[in-house]
Formats: sequence, structure tokens, C-alpha cells
Amino acid sequence: MQLARHIATKSLPAIVARKQACLKTEGLTWIEAYLEAQALSGKLAGQRDGAEGVSAFLEKRPARLENS
Repeated sequence: MQLARHIATKSLPAIVARKQACLKTEGLTWIEAYLEAQALSGKLAGQRDGAEGVSAFLEKRPARLENS
């Protein structure tokens, strides 16, 4: 239950993307899986939660996520 609470504090789009990455990369070569994961990371970086996550990291504070 502690793990579920921890996951619930994370950005919903990031959780969804992680699940998609797991499903899409199964059975791919290392380089194919890497390229697929990079594409998903690029999509996340352009969202508000992505920008907030970077800002929070640089400012050494908890992220204020909006699930967007």
C-alpha cells in the first residue's frame, strides 16, 4: 500500500507514459526500445508537469504537479 501511495503522488501523464513504454518496448531490441522511450520522454517534457518537474528539481523543492 505504501508503494501505491508513493505512485499516486506522481504525474498521471508520466505514469501512463511509463506503462505505454513497458508495453511498446517488450520484445524490441535495445536500440529500438531506447528510441521509443526517448520519443515518450520528449512528449512528456513538453507538458506542464514536465516543465514543473525540471523547475522543482533545479530549485530543490517538491514538484507541484497538475497532472497535465
